[in-house]
Amino acid sequence: DEIYLVDLLKVIIVNKKVILGIWFIILMLGLSFGFYMKKNKSFEANRKFRIREVAYVVDSKETNLNIDPASLYDDQNFLDKLLGIDLLKNKATNMKGLSESGKREFVKSIFNVSKSNNDYVIKISGKDIYEVRELEKLYFKNLQEYLKGNYSNILNKDLELQKKNSSTFKNELLKLEKRINDLAKLSKGSYTAEDLKELYPTIFAEKEAISSVYTENYKAQKVIKNSVAKLDELIVYQSTLNKVEDKMSIRLIFIISNVLGIFLGVFIVFVKEF
Repeated sequence: DEIYLVDLLKVIIVNKKVILGIWFIILMLGLSFGFYMKKNKSFEANRKFRIREVAYVVDSKETNLNIDPASLYDDQNFLDKLLGIDLLKNKATNMKGLSESGKREFVKSIFNVSKSNNDYVIKISGKDIYEVRELEKLYFKNLQEYLKGNYSNILNKDLELQKKNSSTFKNELLKLEKRINDLAKLSKGSYTAEDLKELYPTIFAEKEAISSVYTENYKAQKVIKNSVAKLDELIVYQSTLNKVEDKMSIRLIFIISNVLGIFLGVFIVFVKEF
């Protein structure tokens, strides 16, 4: 069968009210959706940062402390710190009703951290730039406190161990010095310190060895204390807070709604007709 364009045009003209009605409905639905999404769309901004590595050497053993912020979503302690922020409580419709995985995903939707080479990028979502800035400040405050707390526990345990060893070495040195003094008294001044060293080489060698270890232990304590002092500045900012442009365009939705509405109206009319 031949199809005549005039006949098709007549179908469109006869059913123009149906086509216009469908077009109008689609247009209204599209614009309503667009304005709703525009109103509820989160403002987003990101910042690049780096975590300062804490490294120290004790007993010829190098220790590196480094926590990956991108993996902290699985740490319940850190998750609870973030969920305790009042701004997040206000943003969650029903915090108590959320499962553990739901809470994790909720925090990720507000603070999305990803790794880029040696740096990290955090994308923060909020209703406007002011809320985003406040959320950013609270995130880094909690991150700093969390890192400092974890690193402090490790460093303080090492420091206590070094102090305990130091006390042991000091007692050993005191015992050896007492033995050397007793030997000097027994000689009644007949032997000099060099003579005693030749007569009792084992005792003096042991004293020198322990003295050397005691000195290294003192240095190790100083290194650990210096590392503890640096824990207040663990976060290094690599960039300023950068806005992520909102790609939701009302103009684009208007054009798509017009095209879709007319196309759908004509399609329904032809299907009904034929």
